[in-house]
Amino acid sequence: MSAASTTTIDRKFITEFTRRWAAAWDSHDPDQILALCTDDIRWYDPALPEQIQGREAVHEFLTSTLRGFPDVKFTPIGEAYLRLDDEAAALYWSVDGTMLGPVDPPGLAPTGRRIEGEGIDLYRFRGDLLAEYTTVYDLSTWMRAMGLLPKRGGRAERVGAVLQRTGMRLRRRR
Repeated sequence: MSAASTTTIDRKFITEFTRRWAAAWDSHDPDQILALCTDDIRWYDPALPEQIQGREAVHEFLTSTLRGFPDVKFTPIGEAYLRLDDEAAALYWSVDGTMLGPVDPPGLAPTGRRIEGEGIDLYRFRGDLLAEYTTVYDLSTWMRAMGLLPKRGGRAERVGAVLQRTGMRLRRRR
């Protein structure tokens, strides 16, 4: 079906879509993920500085993500939540993967560390394709797991807090 077609967003559709979505991610092939999206897909991920739009921009982001986490695995948790009046749905999921490659942008080197976590995807459809994608997860927890942020309550975090407070005091004196 084309994006202009009229597809009923119902339990059967969203169950099939989330199965195909998980399989596309498991393929580690950006083109398989994008095959489920409209040409003008709007994509938001906490790792991005702002929402991106269009297959080219999303392809670049997916390529970087999958290069950085070549073993990433998303697993749906339960059934998707469906909003019938707005052609939208949400899915709770878990993820695990290892940072084995660079992530650029922003230019992160591989750490070899593993992430595990949970998040929620929000989907909005046009026809039978994904037109708007928002994913929600705790990026700071994942960055700590990858060794990119200091441990909570650890010495490095306390030193960072002292430096931040000092910087704010100096700023107020200006």
